[in-house]
Amino acid sequence: MQLSINIGWFECQHPSKDFGIDFFTLPAILKKAGFAAAEYFPSVGHFSMNPKTINKIMRNAGMRFFSGHLPMVGGQLSFDAPVYKQRLEYIKDWIDYFAQLGIQVAVIHPDEGPFPLSEHQARMELCVKWAHALAHHAAKYGMKIAVETTWMRGSLFAYHKNLQYFKDRIKADNLGFCFDVGHAYASESPAAKKDVEKHFWQTWEILKDRIFTFHLHNTYPCVDFHNPFHMGGIDFKRFFSELKKMKYEFPLTLELNPGKCLVIGERSDIKSWGPAENNSNIEKSLCAAAKMFHKYYDVA
Repeated sequence: MQLSINIGWFECQHPSKDFGIDFFTLPAILKKAGFAAAEYFPSVGHFSMNPKTINKIMRNAGMRFFSGHLPMVGGQLSFDAPVYKQRLEYIKDWIDYFAQLGIQVAVIHPDEGPFPLSEHQARMELCVKWAHALAHHAAKYGMKIAVETTWMRGSLFAYHKNLQYFKDRIKADNLGFCFDVGHAYASESPAAKKDVEKHFWQTWEILKDRIFTFHLHNTYPCVDFHNPFHMGGIDFKRFFSELKKMKYEFPLTLELNPGKCLVIGERSDIKSWGPAENNSNIEKSLCAAAKMFHKYYDVA
């Protein structure tokens, strides 16, 4: 199984930040650590970079982009509101940009809200509309749109009723889900608070035949920590066993928080990755994360 990682967690477009690293350096480090692909993350700095330059950097390191993370869609109720149409056009521009990077799956994170439960039905009707509008635009590139599961109380895609509603109304072959396993486990929906394990696996059952990509990280109930595999409550051996049954053949994307997860071997202490010039810490962390993934995946 090939591994991917969301590069947005590196703040790599801003090398001066605490966890930043120059994008010219990152792909080679990822490759050395055992990653085959990456998930692109939008930023002002990257959007101004020529896609040919980005592709060359990735290709020279033996890497590629499998997925890309689109900007959030707003939560307006009116599909015809000018500001909403402007937002959709902005996201379509990103899809055009992703196509130049060879991205196969574009992940879209719905607005977290929180929204009153009384508004969920109307907002879900809107979600179906904007998702199909983006899927139609992406289809000309052979690209898929994957709507990400969310976790906060009041956010639309944290509730089983809404997930099922959306799935039942999918009419485009290239429209599906990004199953964020940490979000499913951290969900603040009433069902998750009552029985987090039952909620997690019910989410899996609803989505499993329409999942285009994954975000993998561990966490605890009601908190979105983006921890390594051994730091949280998710049963990853069972999860990977179920994943193998669905015969998923694309890269699996890790979404680990570099501000918390310098893991060397089985150490679970939380440390900073340090400043941008400390590449050795980043490489050690990535190697440990990849090794830990295989520890769980290979025995499942």
